[in-house]
Amino acid sequence: MKRRLLIAAAPVTALAAATARAAAPVTITLWHAMAGALGQKLQATVDAFNKSQTAYQVDAVYKGTYPQVLTATIAAWRAGKAPSIAQVFDVGTADMLGAGRAVVDVYKLAAMTGVAIDPATYIPAVRGYYSLNDGKMGAAPFNSSTATMWINEDVFEKAGLDPKMSLATWDDVIKAARAIKAKNAAPIPVMTSWPTWVHFEQFAAIHNVEYATLNDGFGGPKPTLKIDTAPFVKNLGTILSMQKEGLFKYQGRDGAPSPIFYAGKAGITFDSSSIYGQLKQSAKFKFNDTYLPYHPSIIKSPINSIIGGAAFWAMTAPDRSKPEYTAVAKFFNFISQPENDSGWSE
Repeated sequence: MKRRLLIAAAPVTALAAATARAAAPVTITLWHAMAGALGQKLQATVDAFNKSQTAYQVDAVYKGTYPQVLTATIAAWRAGKAPSIAQVFDVGTADMLGAGRAVVDVYKLAAMTGVAIDPATYIPAVRGYYSLNDGKMGAAPFNSSTATMWINEDVFEKAGLDPKMSLATWDDVIKAARAIKAKNAAPIPVMTSWPTWVHFEQFAAIHNVEYATLNDGFGGPKPTLKIDTAPFVKNLGTILSMQKEGLFKYQGRDGAPSPIFYAGKAGITFDSSSIYGQLKQSAKFKFNDTYLPYHPSIIKSPINSIIGGAAFWAMTAPDRSKPEYTAVAKFFNFISQPENDSGWSE
């Protein structure tokens, strides 16, 4: 009797296992560089997608800084173990657009899976940055930002300055920095994060100055940098003069200096607009931001800054299945919905 019961139970057990497998969601991996408040919000976005349906699941994995994510992604792809999605910052966009079989461009992903991903959802400046020369979208835009000048209003008040004073030009910034130093209102009058992005790339944009030949590098693989021209020399000279006067202090590359401003140790910093979330969550002082300063001797009225941040790229792998690519497309469609995109931005 026991043997007959075991034999009878076997097909039932197998059927249950098969049903469980069929019901399990298709799981994909997202490698990202979002820490702090941004990382919390990204995880909340992922959780919202996972809860919105039962067929697919995204596992978000923090892989360090932007350059670390890009390096890890390239190494993983070469080993045949690339993540399903990689978050790559703006500096890596050209590399990804030319990555060939390592990625699946968004327009191809939509055609392959039948999942609609409408480029028109995004404003032209965002859509265009992550598109091929023919206008077809390569990546799914996510965290777009730009560079701004951030003000510690408490430091300004301590220095006897109006926190809402004009800081439109570099002369205005220097005047404020001297007051902050004179009153010892902060250990650092002026600092910066992302020095190359802010003081070379964004500087070139708002002053309408050529950064590199070949359409600033977008027109071919071998552009020549133009950062030895007079406008760049003037801007860097201004910063070096401020440093010699004790008005500016260099604190490192990329986003490494940002926590110094979060801690209230600087009066002014140049940083990404994306630090708003972290400041809102952790700053113990009043703050605001404004446009980057300009040199009237170079341009009478500055023009727009340029996009930064990062986008999501669909990666390939030797054993990646169509359902996995469909899961990626579904996630891209989800984050493109206005209510989800606006939630991130706010």
